Amino acid sequence: MASRYYNNLVFKHMIDMPASQCVFCATSEKSTGRTFLYLIFEQKNTVYKRNGLSSTWHELKDDESSWVQQEFSNVVRERRIPCFRTRRAEFFNA
Repeated sequence: MASRYYNNLVFKHMIDMPASQCVFCATSEKSTGRTFLYLIFEQKNTVYKRNGLSSTWHELKDDESSWVQQEFSNVVRERRIPCFRTRRAEFFNA
């Protein structure tokens, strides 16, 4: 069931945040146009999905996490979406 649901998602853009060691991804559902947000921690091999109603992030498990990571890798490799990168904040003594 998870694969049927996730096959209906399209990755729209990503923001690489090296200081946080994660990538923020925005997706949309093909049939409804609803937006879904993900945080992907590649080194930790974890994925979180945003629940806007409760203003929380929920960790995805097993098949869901694997699918998001695999599809993310595909879109990055094929350069199918806009990719942005944040710079690490630098602090200066005044």
